[in-house]
Amino acid sequence: MGSSNSNNRLYDRLRKKWVEKTPEEAIRQHLLQMMVDKLGYPPALICVEKELALLPHLKIQPNLPKRRADIIVFDKSEGTLLPLLMIECKVKALTCAFAQQVIGYNAFVQAPYLAIANEREVLTGHFDQEAGIFTFKKGLVHFESITFNRRTEI
Repeated sequence: MGSSNSNNRLYDRLRKKWVEKTPEEAIRQHLLQMMVDKLGYPPALICVEKELALLPHLKIQPNLPKRRADIIVFDKSEGTLLPLLMIECKVKALTCAFAQQVIGYNAFVQAPYLAIANEREVLTGHFDQEAGIFTFKKGLVHFESITFNRRTEI
């Protein structure tokens, strides 16, 4: 989960800096480690704790809310960075309200995959075209699976 410094800091290897060790940050760092080390997510395509207004594909959009996304994974399949997966990390039990929060953020980000995570579980959602809603399932899939699915849907 990253190295610790004096028990109150964690090293974030993606942001290449020490960050305050909060319960949410510990969840985020554990998830990032799993994503990179076990699920094939390229570190160069992951943004951590980024304001929506600073995301590459949203810089020209006016009137964005002052919100931060915990984790956004981008896809670079067409020579440009497009959001692929947005994850919201929570300390509490995962609820519909948390799913609604990440869906609300996604009105701006437009990622085809969403996830909410806590220390015990991850729920990943994908927009179901037929039902017109995001449906969530347990777990987080391998990077190649979601990039393959995205390319076959377009």
